[in-house]
Amino acid sequence: MNIVQQKQLKNMVERILHAPGGYAGGILEMALVCDYHIPQQELTEIAGEIVSTLKKHSEVFRNVRLNVIKWIDDSLIVKELAPMAYVQMGSVFQDYFRLVEQTTDMLGLTKVARDLVVTGPKSLQELTRQLKLFYARSKLIIVVTDGNYCVGNVKKVKEHLQPFLHRRMMFVQGVEMFTGTQLMMNLTQETKGTVIFDMDGVIFDTESIYAKGWMEAAKEYGYDDIKEAVLGAIGRNAADTRALFMELMGPEYPYDDVWNRAVVLAKESIARDGLPMMKGVRELLDYLQRNNYRIGLASSTRKGRVLEQLQDAGILDYFQIVVGGDMVEHSKPNPEIYLLACKEMGVKPEEAYAIEDSPNGIRAAHGAGMKALMVPDMIAPTEEIKGLCTGVFENLFAVRDYLSEDVK
Repeated sequence: MNIVQQKQLKNMVERILHAPGGYAGGILEMALVCDYHIPQQELTEIAGEIVSTLKKHSEVFRNVRLNVIKWIDDSLIVKELAPMAYVQMGSVFQDYFRLVEQTTDMLGLTKVARDLVVTGPKSLQELTRQLKLFYARSKLIIVVTDGNYCVGNVKKVKEHLQPFLHRRMMFVQGVEMFTGTQLMMNLTQETKGTVIFDMDGVIFDTESIYAKGWMEAAKEYGYDDIKEAVLGAIGRNAADTRALFMELMGPEYPYDDVWNRAVVLAKESIARDGLPMMKGVRELLDYLQRNNYRIGLASSTRKGRVLEQLQDAGILDYFQIVVGGDMVEHSKPNPEIYLLACKEMGVKPEEAYAIEDSPNGIRAAHGAGMKALMVPDMIAPTEEIKGLCTGVFENLFAVRDYLSEDVK
């Protein structure tokens, strides 16, 4: 579990424990549902990391009544009261293979078939029945699943797990985490629309910081005029940015040295002054979430860095998917990144909005077939770019107002 995932888990837990009617002191009753469709080693590692993170986060988790539910299949759900240490060390899963064999024997499987089928059929109805019977008082329920039974079918989650979804249930699917309320927001047939954000220049005012870093670093190496290359690179990923600089500046240009120095200067600026958010970001995200929009992000920055910045700003939980520049071969103005984002969100490009600040981003969104909304930052739109936009706006408040009018 990386740092971003640990922070996300802690933030979710804080919201659950401090919700009205939540934890009020004393022994904390908690349920950990373990989907035995996950291989034993992976299940042991995930559960152990969850417990370790919780214990480090708060003394509350050293005084826990931990109900472990081993979800093998509908005919076999094993309940056990286990110390946190047993889960952390993996001791609680020592009966993994015995339970798997037991359920496959009940299904009448041959040894060959048993090797192919991990566990028998599951249903959210039966899991809900068990939770209602034994764990209705649990202040926190964490479901570790492969996603096929829970995260992969949001409609069934809402239908069957409704009593537990509001604030108190969390799903861990491999490296991904979801709250119950996030899953409820994810129902396509109930959403008002889909909005996919660019990050730099739309959410964070990073482009001016990095542009200044580029300029200062280039001067240190004897290059005074790189403005065309810097502006042209806005919205591109690392590989395409390098290609553009070498084309415009020539083969002798010390790209790696200048870039590394520019990054140092930009990070020093951010460490000194902070990473500023663009005007209206939180207000627009709050509006979209309240009105049941699906929210995604497609940035030319590598995904790991995107997640870190969103987490540090406290807004990561708004986004249902994040696509980074390292996930595609070509970045903006190529539409590849937006096509991938729409695919991951399960939406047709023509039914989604893209919010962009740069000409490269607008070209990418328009090329993907999306409705492009431009909030210009460093580069004013030309008549050509305006022709590719569904709308051009002064700031994100204006985008919010436009969307509120558009859905009436």
